[in-house]
Amino acid sequence: MKFAPPKPRLNSGFAAYQSPTPVQEREEFTTESIIIQSSDGSKTLKASTISVFVDFLLFEEPPASCAKSFDESIASFAICHGMYCELGTQLKTMVQKIQSIANPAQKTKSALRLMMFMTTIVSRMPHLFEAGSQSLMIKLVEPFRFFSPEGFGELVSALAKSKRLYQPQTANLLGKDVGIESLIFAQQVTVGEWEFFTSIRVEEFYNLSWSKPALQHLAPNLCATIKWSNLFCTWVSSYVLAEKNTQKRATHLGQLIGLADNLLGMNNFNGAMEVYSGITKIAVYRLKQTWEKLPTKSTETFSKLEKVFSPEKNFAAYRAMLQNATPPCMPFLGIHLSDLTFTDEGIKGTVPSKLPKPDGTVESLINFDKWKKVGKILLDITQGRSINYTHKADHLLLTLKEDPLAFLLALTSTKKSESSLEELGTDESQMAQSLKIEPKVSFFFSFLSIFIFSFFCPFRLLRNLPPGHQPHN
Repeated sequence: MKFAPPKPRLNSGFAAYQSPTPVQEREEFTTESIIIQSSDGSKTLKASTISVFVDFLLFEEPPASCAKSFDESIASFAICHGMYCELGTQLKTMVQKIQSIANPAQKTKSALRLMMFMTTIVSRMPHLFEAGSQSLMIKLVEPFRFFSPEGFGELVSALAKSKRLYQPQTANLLGKDVGIESLIFAQQVTVGEWEFFTSIRVEEFYNLSWSKPALQHLAPNLCATIKWSNLFCTWVSSYVLAEKNTQKRATHLGQLIGLADNLLGMNNFNGAMEVYSGITKIAVYRLKQTWEKLPTKSTETFSKLEKVFSPEKNFAAYRAMLQNATPPCMPFLGIHLSDLTFTDEGIKGTVPSKLPKPDGTVESLINFDKWKKVGKILLDITQGRSINYTHKADHLLLTLKEDPLAFLLALTSTKKSESSLEELGTDESQMAQSLKIEPKVSFFFSFLSIFIFSFFCPFRLLRNLPPGHQPHN
């Protein structure tokens, strides 16, 4: 008999559920633009010339339900402005168009859009206005203070805030009694990584400069941060593998799990992921005897870390935590650099117009669909830098950027000549050390041991028989 699902019953007073009508989209194009028109009334600029882009930015009227996403798209275009057009060209075009507006209300509204665009740049890229260029910035937007006093005030406030450099107070905090699993240790790692993270300029993410040897000079701070992350991750795994005693090795592993949890609690997702990556390297993860000796609390904490940093659905759990995190916070750069690489290499920066000009030529349009995606990634990366950490820094942190290895060794009171990093600095050497700690058991000897154990201990087998089962005579 076939199974028939029950028919849904409708309670009186309640209408039957109807799925929302899907938003229909269609393309509208001219010789200079490709725009997506949605059935909800919103428009999305897919590709265009700079002139059309500026018109869309200043004059487009999105439905109230789409106003927030439109503002977010302005921020996305602003933060990656240097990847599709020179900033001066964009600003000059915007200023000229606003000055030509006769309607005061429209002029005010368009001026506010310009302020939103510039506020994003000022707050996320303050170095552009260093060394006296602040006055140039004020002069540029001065004509619009009367048309949009609110926007002008926000812009000047963002500019003033961006000048507050991060200068942590220093103190002698790290003593011999400070364990790796302690909050103080996690705070020092966080303050050190914050120095790296806040020194990265947004332009260093442009054009995948960090991944191209010929362009790495354009991303010195990002390259230094990547180098630190790799070193820290290696230090984590070597800290476990350097210990020969199984119980002490399990203690080290538990300390590192506690460190990752503390870093996560400080919204230092970068540091937490570095530690998690270090302890889940195959050379460490395969040490079954070591993991079996972990206390229950450490095992439960590790399970929590596994859920947060699970790669399922493109790291959905981590991305949700980052989105809801309160600044200050540091994202795990590795994931976002992969996002940038995928977007940059998978989507072209320009596309041909779908409508040729009267002379038969086809305009090459800027693919703003791509730059909107790139801008969103950059906004996610920099969202946590609006507020600084307040932890005091140990004097030792002053040497971090100059000699990261010495900093790590000093944190654990290890002399450089005794550094396990020098002995276990590569994946190959770490794997070799791991095999010394717990050698692989060959299939033959593994099968033989099971056979011998079963032959001499038949009562063990009988004990596992189901109730009432009698062995054959």
